[in-house]
Amino acid sequence: MDMKPKKNKKKWIILIICILALLLGAASFLLYQRNEAAAKTSTNEAVAGENQTLVTVSIQKMIGNEMTGVSISDETELQEAQTWMIPVGTEVVTKLGTITTFARLASGDQVQVLFDDQTQEILKIWITQ
Repeated sequence: MDMKPKKNKKKWIILIICILALLLGAASFLLYQRNEAAAKTSTNEAVAGENQTLVTVSIQKMIGNEMTGVSISDETELQEAQTWMIPVGTEVVTKLGTITTFARLASGDQVQVLFDDQTQEILKIWITQ
């Protein structure tokens, strides 16, 4: 006699749990999609923020995380080669927008380098040519 109410109650509980699981999955998927879209637009654009400087550099030599190159500017004066140490873990963005490491950099590459104005530390690098 008491079997029907218990069976119905179990069915409702299972149904509610399934609906909640579906809603949670859909919300997670939408959040993931939004974060992916934001990451793609933010990593492809080389933009300097407050207290940051963006410099175009032609790489002459790469040894490990030591980059030697010439700053390229609109001015026609000859620039002297400089050497920078790229901090381990610095993001390097390829021309296709994928994130890699400084191991991908080579002599002859042209890059945009984002520097912190206060520490002169390299924050991020974009490969442009």
